[in-house]
Amino acid sequence: MANPIPRTHSTMQLGNTVSLVAGSDMQEHQYEAVSITADGTFDLNTGTAIGILQDPVKLDEAGRIAISGISFYKSTGAIAAGSTIAGVGIAVTSATAAEDVIAVLINPNA
Repeated sequence: MANPIPRTHSTMQLGNTVSLVAGSDMQEHQYEAVSITADGTFDLNTGTAIGILQDPVKLDEAGRIAISGISFYKSTGAIAAGSTIAGVGIAVTSATAAEDVIAVLINPNA
């Protein structure tokens, strides 16, 4: 059997994404919740979350933001399975500690 194709970058997003320009350097914020700023860019969730950043991006680069479906999410604190996450989704994996990456079901009505 052939070896599987090596992965150099992993995204799990299964759903819809939008592309917006980053309002700040987001290279250290992959899989974190983001919101739209007053100037139409996106930044860390400072208001109403719109989705989860899928790729690390630099200031003024376009980034993919998952707005529905399943995505990874980097927790900022302890999360219980089934909990609402940052206003964007529901945790679908077991309980986790801060800084863990878990799977979430994105639900704009969460």
